Amino acid sequence: MNHDELAGQLALLRGKVQMSLGVCWNTSNIFEFFVATNRELREMRDRVFRPGREPSLKERMELGEWFKSLLEQCRERHTQQVIDALAPYCAEIRAIDVGAEQMIMKLVCLVHKDRQGRFEEGIQEAARKFDDRYSFKYSGPWAPYNFVDFKLDLSEE
Repeated sequence: MNHDELAGQLALLRGKVQMSLGVCWNTSNIFEFFVATNRELREMRDRVFRPGREPSLKERMELGEWFKSLLEQCRERHTQQVIDALAPYCAEIRAIDVGAEQMIMKLVCLVHKDRQGRFEEGIQEAARKFDDRYSFKYSGPWAPYNFVDFKLDLSEE
């Protein structure tokens, strides 16, 4: 009952490997990094935390929400930029949960085994679009486990 779906999944993965790519900001304090690179956030921080006054909870929450919004926008923009650069080298690309705050993106890429060298060239090409405030780290090849989309049907016929 699951044979055809499983055979189809195996056919899609045949001859391919998974490569993983993580991109992060090279900083120990991501908030300060954004304050240094975003005038509006810096002005808001300076207004909320100006000397001689204690910011309200509402002000601190608004600052935090603004920072979170900037962080997500930046992640989305950078992730799309890297996906666009890697797309010619991959059969498929998926973004997965970044986890740590310093992480911009974690991508898993389905790559033909015989095109791994080209994929690595694609990573170098993508990395050249970023300055030294960013780190690119890739690993693999791995079994393409992030690309298995199989739902086992255990119903009896």
